[in-house]
Amino acid sequence: MHYWEHLLNFQLMLKLITSLLLVLSAQSFAADIEGYVVNSSLKGIVGAKIYPYRFIDQDAGSVGASHPMGAGFFNPPGTEQAGWYSFHVHLPDGSQKLVGPIYVKETPAPNEYLILPTNGALPYYGNLANPPQTPGDEPFANGFSLGVSYYGGNCGNLLQMNSDFEKLASLGFLGPHRWWVNWDRPTDKCSALNADGSLRQDGTNMIHAALEKAASLGMTLDLTVTEGSVLSGFNAHQAAIKNITKEFKKHKNWLLDVCNEVDGKLTTSEVVKLVNAAKAIDSDRIVTASHSGDSGANADFYSKVLKAGGKIDVISPHYSRNSSWGIALLDRMTKTRNKMIAAGVTPPPIYVQEENRNGWNGGSWKKDDFYASAKNAKKGQAVSWTLHTDAGFDLTGKSFFQQLYAVEQQVINNLANDI
Repeated sequence: MHYWEHLLNFQLMLKLITSLLLVLSAQSFAADIEGYVVNSSLKGIVGAKIYPYRFIDQDAGSVGASHPMGAGFFNPPGTEQAGWYSFHVHLPDGSQKLVGPIYVKETPAPNEYLILPTNGALPYYGNLANPPQTPGDEPFANGFSLGVSYYGGNCGNLLQMNSDFEKLASLGFLGPHRWWVNWDRPTDKCSALNADGSLRQDGTNMIHAALEKAASLGMTLDLTVTEGSVLSGFNAHQAAIKNITKEFKKHKNWLLDVCNEVDGKLTTSEVVKLVNAAKAIDSDRIVTASHSGDSGANADFYSKVLKAGGKIDVISPHYSRNSSWGIALLDRMTKTRNKMIAAGVTPPPIYVQEENRNGWNGGSWKKDDFYASAKNAKKGQAVSWTLHTDAGFDLTGKSFFQQLYAVEQQVINNLANDI
């Protein structure tokens, strides 16, 4: 072939590769910025141009990093603006840092700006003249976070819980910490739910106290319900979701998992009913439904729920537990997202809610396994990573910290600084 034919073929191949990368990098944005970026209308840019890395213009087709959308536009007119995004920030020393994810609002309050600090700190919403001095109250409001499994909190005591929460906060574990509303170990008296889905007063009081203590420390909780346990059936489960959402609505610092590992327990239709029952009561509440299995099974489940109108805000896949679970997480997350995109669904953010743990099926894992998982969660732009442990399964006697394996104690002591 002639030189020009080679050049044309090369350019065509380059375009195809670029298009593929755009799809695989869904909901990631790059910005050349020195400080404040997006104004309150999300259509003006302060001192920067933002370049999309995904297919967003239905009329014009793909728009890539080398083709800005035109001065002053975050998204083309007529497309969704709200959503979870991360930003590549050019720092003063010439380096770049990926910050986020943060939920970009469609209609911020008047004079409210999305602020990307020039030091590469986490993005936040605030006023240009008076930036906020305190973090957001809601789960995932302040970028990537770390939590623990604190399942048996209902059966703990206030002094013990306060001590555990204060120590977790001091070590940089700000949640969401996973608290099961109907946890039934060591007895079903630990459940905050009755068989008909109504709330027990002692458990309700404990959860209120936990949410208030957590809020004072800048921490968040994940209130999880499981199918069965003390609940008599689906109607009771649905009643429980409604009662929980109403009872704790005044607290901002919690999310709801409507059913732990729903696979094999509830139909897609039932999951949608639970999710949307909570949303009908509190539309701003972050809601999920956890599902276990490999990347494909998780992607199929969440795609079906979203296509059926389930208003889940984050997906919380519990990936299969094997010997390579830590190093495999990034690939698993990528495959889940890509399969959802191929199914025509925009993947919500991933919440790494339950990985492998010591003691499960006799497993004994090293610090490097936990670190690999947590670092891959952050690298893959998950909103949070949970240290799954049985230290919080029975809090009727010893505290959470008294029951940690030695390697888990090492992880909690150092991970927030090392990650």
